Amino acid sequence: MSNNIAIVGTRGAGKTVLATVLAKYLSTPKKGVQLIPDSYEIDEYVELNYAKLQRGEWLDSTNVERKLSWKLRAPGKEDQQLTLLDCPGEDIQRLFARREFENEKASESKKDKDLVEYLLGASKVLLLINLSDFIDESYEEENVRRRKLREHSLKEFLTAIKRIDPQDRQRQSFDPPTEGFRLLDDHALGEARDSERPPRDIAVLFTAYNQYWKHIENKYGSVAAFLGKRLPALYYEHFDGQGVTGIVVSAVADTVEGGRPKPGFKSEGLGTVIEWLIDPVRYGEIRTRSKQGPKSPLKEEQIKNASEPKMYEW
Repeated sequence: MSNNIAIVGTRGAGKTVLATVLAKYLSTPKKGVQLIPDSYEIDEYVELNYAKLQRGEWLDSTNVERKLSWKLRAPGKEDQQLTLLDCPGEDIQRLFARREFENEKASESKKDKDLVEYLLGASKVLLLINLSDFIDESYEEENVRRRKLREHSLKEFLTAIKRIDPQDRQRQSFDPPTEGFRLLDDHALGEARDSERPPRDIAVLFTAYNQYWKHIENKYGSVAAFLGKRLPALYYEHFDGQGVTGIVVSAVADTVEGGRPKPGFKSEGLGTVIEWLIDPVRYGEIRTRSKQGPKSPLKEEQIKNASEPKMYEW
């Protein structure tokens, strides 16, 4: 497996915004960590996007024909390649939703195969999810069906990515429910010969948290509790001690009336994302130790006073 980082996410999850803000922030080294664009065009693309955000305008969706790639450099670490791929929610649903939610069998298009190749070439996968897809609590039939389709397609997507690991394949035996599974399995059979290949690290970033934190923390207490209640199939399959890291992040944490970016906006959660990207294993060990110890002042303050959004891994 190459030392690549893949960024995918549903439509409107903020992939381009996160990549732009992260690339701008790390355009100069921060504690020795830097993102180096693969070309002048990418550097220019980031600058133009960042200027647009500073003018109070949101960005257009990433052009899927345009490859956005950077080299992630960190002290004492091997360089990693971070690449952004626009993967609309429709693609994830079509490839990975259970068949009872689909009317037609997924087809093997070149786009599908390219997506699979892209994911299989990554040692780390960042999946971005916008909580707005699930914050609606309407019980109208169509809204309920739409939420469950999104939830189950994301659950199966993560299951498929995890199953690529040969060790996981040996522990699991169930009939792949979708064409997405079959495409992944075809590649995994070839990769299974490489018993020394390290497992793939997976993190889910819940974006634009600044827009929903008051509702989530006032009603549910935490993101984990929200997911356990509103997205139980996804949460208990992958997050409740099941090997996927969940991180909340707001690339643009300050907005003005109408929800537009506020010039001079701050970002929340970027440091957590960078920490995970550099070394997921060490990140997990530190988070595990901190959870086993006494409550931190930040956690106590958060419980007592929810007047300020706090970015944390849960």
